Formats: sequence, C-alpha cells, structure tokens
Amino acid sequence: MKHLFVGAQEFILIFLPSVLFLSLIGLFIYVVYRMVDRWVDKSVAARHEQNVLLAKLIELVGKKQDG
Repeated sequence: MKHLFVGAQEFILIFLPSVLFLSLIGLFIYVVYRMVDRWVDKSVAARHEQNVLLAKLIELVGKKQDG
C-alpha cells in the first residue's frame, strides 16, 4: 500500500489548497463579523445620542412645567 503523502508534490497539491480554502472561509467570516460589528456600533451610537437628546427634552419640559 502506498502512502498518501509521499513527497513535496502531494504536499503542494493537497495540503496548500486546503489551507488556502480554509483561509478564504476564515477571511469571509471575519469580514462579515466586522461589517455587523460596525453596524451595531453605529446603531448604539445613534441610540445613545437619541437618549441624550430625550433626557434634555424631558429636563426642559420639567423646568417649563415647574416655572
């Protein structure tokens, strides 16, 4: 029975394409993760800004009702 990985040719023809394929999958997952992370950060920042403005509005209305 002949061994599957005999020499450098088998290494180049089998192992390296597998590693490159897995690397491409990893790169795709990383890019999608970064895109989603950026969207979440923008959404959280917008929500924080809305909360700050709403707090100022509530404070202003409260002062107007008191005085």
